[in-house]
Amino acid sequence: CGVDKCVGLGAALIGRGMIMCRIWGASGFTRSIQIYKGNLSEGIVYTKDYTGSYKKVGEMFKESREILKRFKMEKTYAIIGIYYDYPDKVPEGKQRASIGIYKKKSTDFMKPNEELEKYVLENGYKKNAIPSTPSLYSDWYFMNMLSLIVGINKFYKELNLNLENETFRKQYKVKSKEYKCSLELYDSPDVVKFYVPTTNEDKFMIHDTLKDAKTE
Repeated sequence: CGVDKCVGLGAALIGRGMIMCRIWGASGFTRSIQIYKGNLSEGIVYTKDYTGSYKKVGEMFKESREILKRFKMEKTYAIIGIYYDYPDKVPEGKQRASIGIYKKKSTDFMKPNEELEKYVLENGYKKNAIPSTPSLYSDWYFMNMLSLIVGINKFYKELNLNLENETFRKQYKVKSKEYKCSLELYDSPDVVKFYVPTTNEDKFMIHDTLKDAKTE
């Protein structure tokens, strides 16, 4: 080919490559995830029990999100998911979660919205208090559903690898290689926060099938 044509083709390929790198980077494929010491703040949760495939839990998140929009509470409440089962060990039809709305206890002691609370309790949600809890913590910025899925997969892979490490468990005061529950908190539209309680785990066993499993 002619010099100009070859140069143009090369520039086009480089341009496409740069675009693909940006897409992959924005989606999270090239990003790593770190786990730190964290603390989940005390608060109130309004949740519904879910049993089924974790892959199909999105509709319950959508329902909770629509409730916050309805009452214009997106800035003071968050969407929360509490997961109890390892998806690689528990069949899809038996995977359990509690999905709903979280209200952090405010330093100004602002009470939960009474109208919202009345509405959710009349529509199948349960109310539970959760304590301030030391946790393993991480967060992940996402721009779309693909980058969210990438982040979730990376977090749980990193979590399980770290829990196999005895030095990590001692450093973060984790009692076991296995955890009883994990939480995903969405208090902004483009960041998910991950928490794995290292104490008070029984306070999060709010799915009806787990009530008898709570420790005193």
